[in-house]
Amino acid sequence: MNTERNSKCRTAAKSSKIISAALALILTFSLAISLVACADKGKTVDYINDDLSKYVYISSEDYKNFPVNATLLSVNKDDVQLEINKLLIDNKDKEALYNGAAVRPSNYTIKLGDVVNIWYRGYTTDENGVKTDIKGACNFADIAPLALEIGSGTLIDGFETGLIGKPLQDKSFSKSTTGKVRRGDVIYISYKAFLPDGSPTSLSNVRIDTSDEEGVDKIYGKGFTDYFVGKIIGEEKGSNEAFRIEGEGVDTVYYEMKIDYAVRTEAEPYLLNLQFPADYKEVTLRGVEVTFEVYASTAIIYNTPTWSDSFITEKLKETAESLAAFEGATLTEKYEDKIYKELVELADDTNAALIEEEMFKHYLSKVEVKKLPEAEVQKMYDKYVSDARELYNYYSTSFKSFDEFAKYYFEITDSVKWQDYVKARAEEAVTERLVFYYIIRNEGFTPSPEEFTQRYNEIREEYRKYYLDLHKTELEACKTEEEKAAKLLEIESNMNAVYSEQYFSELVYYEYGIERLIGFADLK
Repeated sequence: MNTERNSKCRTAAKSSKIISAALALILTFSLAISLVACADKGKTVDYINDDLSKYVYISSEDYKNFPVNATLLSVNKDDVQLEINKLLIDNKDKEALYNGAAVRPSNYTIKLGDVVNIWYRGYTTDENGVKTDIKGACNFADIAPLALEIGSGTLIDGFETGLIGKPLQDKSFSKSTTGKVRRGDVIYISYKAFLPDGSPTSLSNVRIDTSDEEGVDKIYGKGFTDYFVGKIIGEEKGSNEAFRIEGEGVDTVYYEMKIDYAVRTEAEPYLLNLQFPADYKEVTLRGVEVTFEVYASTAIIYNTPTWSDSFITEKLKETAESLAAFEGATLTEKYEDKIYKELVELADDTNAALIEEEMFKHYLSKVEVKKLPEAEVQKMYDKYVSDARELYNYYSTSFKSFDEFAKYYFEITDSVKWQDYVKARAEEAVTERLVFYYIIRNEGFTPSPEEFTQRYNEIREEYRKYYLDLHKTELEACKTEEEKAAKLLEIESNMNAVYSEQYFSELVYYEYGIERLIGFADLK
C-alpha cells in the first residue's frame, strides 16, 4: 500500500526550512518552475513593471474569497502520541527478545515496537453496503506478509496503534494456488471482457468473495459467483462466458478468466475503521473513510522503553532548562507541548500549501487570457524538455526512444502527443505567473525597497549556508586558510551558477505575495 503523504510544504521565511524551499515551490506552484527556467535566459516580460493587463485579466471579485474544498489538517492528542511512539521505537533494544517469524508466542498481545507480520485489505463501503477495494491497499497478492514495525508511522494514522493490545491470531492465514474453489473462499481473479457498451477491459487481482453471492452478482452479473465454485485454482477458464447485471439489457462477455489464488482463514480479521489524511499523496483518497481487514499471526518482539522523565533526560538528552519555553509540570508534559507546537506549525505549512493549490485552480478557472507572451512559453517548454532529456541520458537503455521516455516521464497514458502536453503545461505555468503578479500588484502586495533588500539578503544567505553545509566535508579537508578560501569561492560560484540574482529576487516577491493571497481563502 502506498502510504506516502503529500510532501508539499509552504515556502516559509524561516531559515530552518530553506532546504525545502525550492522543492516546495516546484511542488506547489508552477511559478517556481518558471522562475528557475527564466532566471538566466533573459525575460521578455518584466512582471513587476510591465502592463500585465494586456496578457491577462481577473476581477477582484473573482480572486477574493476563493473557495477551498480541500480537507485541511488539524492536530490532536493522537498526533502527539504518534510522534512519541516514533521516539520510543527509535530507542528500543536492537536485539529481539523473541523471533516470531516462524513461531507464534502463546496468548501474546501486540505492543509498541513489535514487528508484526500482517496481511491486509483496504476498502470503502457505499450507502448500500457495497465494498470497493482501494487500489494498492491490499497485500494478499504478495509472496510474503508485510513486516510492520508498530509505531513507525509506515501506514496511515491509526493503522498501527489500532493493532496495539490485540492478540496475535492463532488461526493461520493462507493463500491456495492449487485445488478447487470452495464456497466461502475469497478468490482473486484476472480476466478480459467486453462490456455491455462494447468496449474492452482487462483487469487483474480482482477480489471475489464467494460467500457474498448477491453483492458480487450485482457488480459482475447473475451467476458470476456460482461459476467459480468448484473450478480449479490456477487454470484459465472461460471463453465467451456471458453474465448480465440485473436491470441491464446486454451481457458482459468474459474470456481468459483465471483464478490466481484463494484466501482461506478461519480467523476473523481485525477491522480498522480509518480515514486517509488530508495531505495524502493520492489526491482522490484525501479524507476518504476506509476499512482495513487485518490478519496478524506472528511477531518479532523487542523491549521498548516507556515514556517518562528519565527517558527524556537519558535518551533524548533534554533538561528542564532546554524545555523551559514549553508548558507542563513535568518533563514529559513539556516535551509533549514541544511536539504539539511543532506539529501545529507543520500543519499550518501544509494547510497553506493545500489552500494555495485550491487558489490557483480557482484563478485559472476565472482568468481571462488575452494572449500569452510566446517567448516566455517557449522558455518554459524548453526547460521542461531539457529536464526530461537530462534524465533520459541516464535511463536511455530502458527505453526505445526519447519519445517513449517522454510519455513515461510526463505520465501520459493516452494518445496525446507529449509535445502538446508539455506545451499546455508551459502555457499554464506562464498563465499562473502572470495572474500571480497581476493580483499582487493590483493589491499592493509587493515589498518596499527596504523590505525587499532585507529579505533578499536573508534568502541568499540561507542558500549560501545550505550550500556550505552540503560541502562541509570538502571544507574540513582543506589544510590551509588559502585552500579553504579558494574552496569557499568555488562553492559560492557553483551556487551562483544554479541560483541567479533573478531567482532570489523572484523568490522574495513570491513568498511576500503568497503569504497575503492565501488570506483571501474562504474556508467553509
